[in-house]
Amino acid sequence: MFPAIEPLEPRIAPASALAFYTDQDGDDVTIKITTSGGSSAALAAALENAQELSATGVGLQLRALHLSDAVFAGANVSITATRSAQFGGDGLVAVGELDSSGSLGTVVVEGDLGRIAAGAGAGTLAVKSLTVQSLGRYGMATGDSTFSSLEGSVGKISVKEDVVGATLNINGTTGVLSIAGNLEGGNSANSITITGDAGIISIGGHLISGTGSGSGKLRVLGDVTSLTVGGSLVGPSDGGNDPVGQIDIAGNAGKVLIKGDVIGGTDAYGVDRSQLTIAGTLASLQVNGSLLGSADGLFGGAGAGEVRVVGAAGSVKVLGDIVGSGSAGSGALTLLTAKTIFVGGDLIAGIGTSTGMIDLGAGTVQSLTVKGNIIGGTGSLSAGGIDGTLETILQKVVIGGNLESRGDLSNQGFIAAGFINNLLIKGDVIASGEDGSTTEQIQGLLGLGKVVIGGAIRGNELNTVKIFADELQSLLVTRNAEWAEIAITEADAQVKSLTVNGAWIASRFTFATDNGADDIFGTNDDPAVGVNATGSIAKIVIAGQVSGTVGAGDSFVIRAPKIGSLTVAKQKYPFTTGPQVFSLSITADVAARDTL
Repeated sequence: MFPAIEPLEPRIAPASALAFYTDQDGDDVTIKITTSGGSSAALAAALENAQELSATGVGLQLRALHLSDAVFAGANVSITATRSAQFGGDGLVAVGELDSSGSLGTVVVEGDLGRIAAGAGAGTLAVKSLTVQSLGRYGMATGDSTFSSLEGSVGKISVKEDVVGATLNINGTTGVLSIAGNLEGGNSANSITITGDAGIISIGGHLISGTGSGSGKLRVLGDVTSLTVGGSLVGPSDGGNDPVGQIDIAGNAGKVLIKGDVIGGTDAYGVDRSQLTIAGTLASLQVNGSLLGSADGLFGGAGAGEVRVVGAAGSVKVLGDIVGSGSAGSGALTLLTAKTIFVGGDLIAGIGTSTGMIDLGAGTVQSLTVKGNIIGGTGSLSAGGIDGTLETILQKVVIGGNLESRGDLSNQGFIAAGFINNLLIKGDVIASGEDGSTTEQIQGLLGLGKVVIGGAIRGNELNTVKIFADELQSLLVTRNAEWAEIAITEADAQVKSLTVNGAWIASRFTFATDNGADDIFGTNDDPAVGVNATGSIAKIVIAGQVSGTVGAGDSFVIRAPKIGSLTVAKQKYPFTTGPQVFSLSITADVAARDTL
């Protein structure tokens, strides 16, 4: 017997069709369509009818290529250009529109594409891949619209240069979106919107807002695996309230890298929310430049130069500065919480409310570092600082420079959280204004652990440096403490030590929670913290001299329910049992007392 011969698997021969024309600047253009099956003759006939050409320059302009005929289903489309020996050209083609009501395969346009429409709806494939030199560069000079709509999922989009003034809506998921150049807005609402999840998004240049509301934006309504911007996010230069920021991710984000700056515009109505917003969780964020509230340092719109993450974040790094402007919330890093936060430069407030700051919600931050200075602004509530809630826990905070409040009223040049376990300020803590600021520059709403000030405390008579906490483990000031107000607001707090390696000048340390009849903190008429208070400070060491002021009518006190030991300039004061008071200064206005 002979073995049975198995029939060959039936195969469908691919169909292809070509069309040729000379474009407006002289290039020889080839249109090539291939499909997985069907008749090449039928495809060629359909291609002949699909072209919408108009005479211009030395040749023709392909204003549209209509691919909705059933023979084009899943077609691969290639439009290429070569320089003509007769007319020259630039080797690139400009196509106004590719239009299909169904799915397309691999689409290549060696030049600019004004718009593309493809796909049958969510859950279908709109286009397997799209490669163009640029998108929307010539506006409506080459076609009737710059509004692209891909109704379904997309495998990969590659733009070799810029997206200029074009809108691209993808109603589905996207595997890869790669723009080698800039994403530039125009004079209308131009943006890229992906309604599903996105894999890898890469923009080699800048995101630049145009004059149109919502222009030059990237919005993803799902999750993003990774996002890289090789340049900066640049806000608008005039007019136009934008309903969203420049990058909006409604879901979770993996790795996000901005290699340039996040810069607000130069107009007071530039944007009205964060320039970069992630509504879900974030694995990591790095901005190699700075967060700048405006390009000119004046007004950039509310939220200009702000990065906001609504969910929990992993590592967050800004290698430059965070600088506010005249608009509220500008130049800011706003996070629910993050594992680690690093700022390579300064936090500098503008004159607007809550600017130049790190704003934190409930959660635990393991490490927060600002390598430069934290500098408050000159406006009320202008910030310049780190602001947490009662539920914010900061395990380790390092400030490489100074913490400075410059004046007007409150909430600027400060660090505040529910609990700060370990705080190191390598420079000075300064209250440099003279307007009666109420800023508590270091606030532990539930308590402070170990606090080290590597420089001095430098306040003045009108603007004292205020350190307030429910509880405090220890405070070390490496140099002088001048015009400081240190208050422990929990009557039963147990403080291990207060150490000042320099002089103690016109400063107060107290467990008092009320300023008394004279409304001056740390004076003799402040009420006791309570008859049943059990709070104490185990050890106080002041290496230098203690002094008040030469004028009359003021007093400075070091007071606790119980003081274990006190040493001033190597002289020990014998606190034992029972309430005791010791005068510490020849100016007769500084005393140490305990009340138990």
